[in-house]
Amino acid sequence: MLIGAGGNAGNQAAVKVIREIALEKTQPKWQFVLILQECGGAIGICVFVGLAGCLRVFLSPESSLKETGVITTALVLILFISIFLGSVLPFVMLFMGVDPAHGATSVQVLMDIVGVLVLCLVA
Repeated sequence: MLIGAGGNAGNQAAVKVIREIALEKTQPKWQFVLILQECGGAIGICVFVGLAGCLRVFLSPESSLKETGVITTALVLILFISIFLGSVLPFVMLFMGVDPAHGATSVQVLMDIVGVLVLCLVA
């Protein structure tokens, strides 16, 4: 659940940014603003999904308070990192001369690796 949530959230952020790039709605001076908007949305998503995940784990009969904290913290960190990377990666690819559309699939693979590392570091 944790790793999949990160890939999905990052992919959605990347698709939104890629659409903005494709429609030529982003000029270099507005790229930072778009990234900040995505980070603002990420905070809202992290709060909502973090509370839902916390409640889900807390209500599980076999889970302890420590496990609830670890899973909730990892979930929030994974979501925020994935949305941030999803909004930045297409711009980085565009800057490097690579098709920014590759950012959507790249963020999913990247978040599979980062998600496992975050979970291991938090635990």
